[in-house]
Amino acid sequence: MAAGGYASAGCAVEALFCCVVGVGAWHAFYGNFDWSYYLAGLLYGTGSTIVLVPLWFLPHIFLCCIVARILLKDVRCAEKPKICVLLVIAFLMVGLYTIDWVWRQPLPVGDVWRYWFAATTHWPGLPFSADVLPITVACLLAGYVLSECVQHCRFYLVPWAVAVLVVIAIIYGGAFFDINRRMVKQPVGVAVLMAAGLYVAIVGAAGLARWKLTADLFSYLGRYFLLVLLLHLLVLRWIYRVLEAWLPNSGDWQTVCMFVIGMVFSLALVEVVRRSRILSLLLLPLPR
Repeated sequence: MAAGGYASAGCAVEALFCCVVGVGAWHAFYGNFDWSYYLAGLLYGTGSTIVLVPLWFLPHIFLCCIVARILLKDVRCAEKPKICVLLVIAFLMVGLYTIDWVWRQPLPVGDVWRYWFAATTHWPGLPFSADVLPITVACLLAGYVLSECVQHCRFYLVPWAVAVLVVIAIIYGGAFFDINRRMVKQPVGVAVLMAAGLYVAIVGAAGLARWKLTADLFSYLGRYFLLVLLLHLLVLRWIYRVLEAWLPNSGDWQTVCMFVIGMVFSLALVEVVRRSRILSLLLLPLPR
């Protein structure tokens, strides 16, 4: 019964998917959709130029991995952990203090630039967000240096609680950063916040991994994170409209309801996608 239900749901979603693609294609070819503007923004690959803003990090991760591989393999920094540590500190500080330098540069005069970057009056970062590479490469190198420690870390309540208090204190102290929008307030505080926050997340994950239920849950979310994120963005728009109609001006409760309902719908759609051959080929990574 369950298998038949999933199969029926899969067929229904496939049909719906085909309808959506058909409507989108019709709108693109016969409507006012500007393919050149859309593709140019997609190829430029920053949060200010692509439609699904939270996915800006995908092209950047590709670029970051290339740079990190050059440093670790070709320059052979992997053989010199102390050099890696110095590079992490140098890259992170330079990146935090210069994160908005490109962002603050005005666009050149001319209609061409105004057309391609119509949504902004300044540079939307370098292609693939290359201007924030010092920060992201520093994080990747730090992960490489500390990989052994991360793999064998254990959960200890007191250090973890201290790290949580440090994170709270720094946030309340005014430290803030948003890499996509090139915003950093109190760079040194942000560096400490990143270190303490990563410690809280990694050690906390080690603690949660001791229970099978939480381990399986977060493993599942991690495995399908990109798909959940993509579906969540699309589902939230629909949920927002429904809640605005049924629960207007509900404040924080509306946000909570949006998150919970959005996650439930997204995870349900993930299961349907997993059981559909067509959707799996389109939306899931190819098996190795």
